[in-house]
Amino acid sequence: MDLGNLLLGPQQTRARAYTRRQGNIAYLDGACLRRESRLRGTNLAVAGALVAVAVLAGAYVMKVVALDPVAQAEKAAAATQANMSRTAATETLPALSGLVGLNADQVKAALDDAGLSYIERPVETEGALSVYHYPADLDLDLASTLYLKGFSVLSPEQATRLMTGAWQLDLSKEGATSLSAHFADFASPDLKTALAAAASAQGLDPASATESGTDDSGNTFLAGTLEQDGATYNWRISGIELSSVYRIKGLDAGLYLGIRITQA
Repeated sequence: MDLGNLLLGPQQTRARAYTRRQGNIAYLDGACLRRESRLRGTNLAVAGALVAVAVLAGAYVMKVVALDPVAQAEKAAAATQANMSRTAATETLPALSGLVGLNADQVKAALDDAGLSYIERPVETEGALSVYHYPADLDLDLASTLYLKGFSVLSPEQATRLMTGAWQLDLSKEGATSLSAHFADFASPDLKTALAAAASAQGLDPASATESGTDDSGNTFLAGTLEQDGATYNWRISGIELSSVYRIKGLDAGLYLGIRITQA
């Protein structure tokens, strides 16, 4: 029996095989380093499998961490751009001059007859009315969900999907001869163009404006008068950058317009 195996155990005995002694000095035996280091047979197959797994895992991490977010951002940007090219709000907004003098029920009846979908907002004043017309390619559930969240918390894709072609119409009180509408404009290149387009869509001549300029709130405006059914009405169309009204992260485009008609 080998006394070294009993006292030091097999591991220590194997370790001694890699040393050589010269007197009282022990040297490491470098013979093991000269052995062939190439993998063969099963070991080579296992190593190859591990490399393949590592490559696939790396590719997946790269896709998830780097490529997917980029692709998603590009897709969202394309969807936002497509949303902004839809039918403009001025195409469906009724001429306010034709609704002035109507009560809340009559205004809603006129919108219903025109086939316009809308969300009725709560009002505090008796006889008042506030409705939000949402785009025709949205269903009520989705439009309501987005609207109730609030524009400022929506993504650019969500905001442009809800706002393009939409408008808000407000009647201040029962019997009031004053109506106002507000909407986003993503098509006009500047405020001057947007104001002129809004006036024309309402049957008003931008050149007939008796006032124009910028008010204390930073709104660029046109204002004038309208004779209708023996009565005189004042009209005012104003606009400002959309980002000044709603801070939608990632959305820098768009203008915000308001139209008001009141009896003089």
